[in-house]
Amino acid sequence: LYLFAGAKRKRDIARFVKVLADEDGKEPVHLIGFDIARCATHDLSKEELQRGIKQAIQDGHIHVVILSPPCSSWSRALFNQGVKGPRPLRSRLYPWGYPWLSGLKKAVIDKANVLTKFALEVAQLCGVSGVAFIIEHPEDLGTYKTGARPASIWQLPELRGLSQRFGSARKVLHQRRWGAASPKPTAFIATLPLHGDFGVEGWPAFDARGFYQ
Repeated sequence: LYLFAGAKRKRDIARFVKVLADEDGKEPVHLIGFDIARCATHDLSKEELQRGIKQAIQDGHIHVVILSPPCSSWSRALFNQGVKGPRPLRSRLYPWGYPWLSGLKKAVIDKANVLTKFALEVAQLCGVSGVAFIIEHPEDLGTYKTGARPASIWQLPELRGLSQRFGSARKVLHQRRWGAASPKPTAFIATLPLHGDFGVEGWPAFDARGFYQ
């Protein structure tokens, strides 16, 4: 099961899973992807859909869950004051959103938080149900060049707790090596074995000012 799968792409995870399954040849692998970019009924903020997915996990119908919760509201690019566009709605101090937000900005951050929390709930449920899971999200690169401190899901104690409780490995890599147009430093935690050549293991380290080391 692939949650927050994004629009279908030639080089997406589903494609590579199929290639690997065909090479293995033991038994067919059925990968189901959910994302509102694929279908309007795939809105993972809806409680009815969330309940159905959780029930499928509890009932043993799912063997592995891949989670790529939306990162737009967590993007450090929002702190770039040199370009026009949306400004940050959260920070390291306020990871769930600035308390003074209202109107449309408050609605945007509230929905983003629903999706992030759902991803954490699914990972928790997988852990207690014996279902393997992977969470993928941009790496926490620490303090921005302006001195601002962007938020990152990797700062959340809930996510650290999941990793510790279920013994997940954490890896980080540059997506450019895997065909992306830019480096896109990306981190993963996974409760199933990852290839030894798949990124560098460990949590991010920072200097005294919070810059990535």
